Amino acid sequence: MYYVLFNPKSGNVKEKSLLRLEKYFKKRNLNYKMLNYLDYSFEDIDVLTEKDFLVLAGGDGTINHFLSEEKRDKIKAKILLYKAGSGNDFAREHKGFLVDITEELKKAPYYLINDNKHYFINGVGMGIDAAVCDAVNLHKDGSYFKTAVNIFKTFKPYVLKIIVDGKEYIYNDVFFFVAMNGKYIGGGMKIAPEANRNDNSS
Repeated sequence: MYYVLFNPKSGNVKEKSLLRLEKYFKKRNLNYKMLNYLDYSFEDIDVLTEKDFLVLAGGDGTINHFLSEEKRDKIKAKILLYKAGSGNDFAREHKGFLVDITEELKKAPYYLINDNKHYFINGVGMGIDAAVCDAVNLHKDGSYFKTAVNIFKTFKPYVLKIIVDGKEYIYNDVFFFVAMNGKYIGGGMKIAPEANRNDNSS
């Protein structure tokens, strides 16, 4: 059985993409069920077995949202990705209609804030770029350009301390910092061409 998890309120999940996926299942006589992300309870995740498939229909946001679910480790089904979003930086490194990402999600890196783990799949950043993104998400009807200009006027650079393999590095007047797990970020910007998800480093 294929369980397709999607967010109906995400403007990035195109209806045509979901119809294409349903057509794929019907053509192959595969049993499937569409699950509204907003209605589906992860408390019921135990109903999925090793013979089932959980399809994440969306982009990077869908994957990161799924990674934040505490119950995801209990999922016995294989996790498949179906590209249906606009921010598909993770999917750019994968070919195929339905891609098995089960093992990659198990090895997803994380960062700590107040001792709480936060997982990510492509990259994680802090600084002026993150401040702009937060402001735009908070005021969805506002202008991206105007928001960015206002942030640039008020943002203050910070001191960054990084420890890599036991060695400490300190940088002053930092405007933004990005740690990459994949090659792409920001909708196709290839800022880490040598990144390898399987080398156990970011």
